[in-house]
Amino acid sequence: MMALLKPFENRVLTITSDNGREFAGHKEVARAVNAYFYLPTLFIMGTWQ
Repeated sequence: MMALLKPFENRVLTITSDNGREFAGHKEVARAVNAYFYLPTLFIMGTWQ
């Protein structure tokens, strides 16, 4: 992922992903391209959904 984002380092300000295992190294990616990395907050869905 870092190699793919590196050419766009000037344009990438934030990265948002899901909670999958493939993003376990999100801190290293964020540091490499100097961007903020956001992960979604987990919540329990109500019974109506």
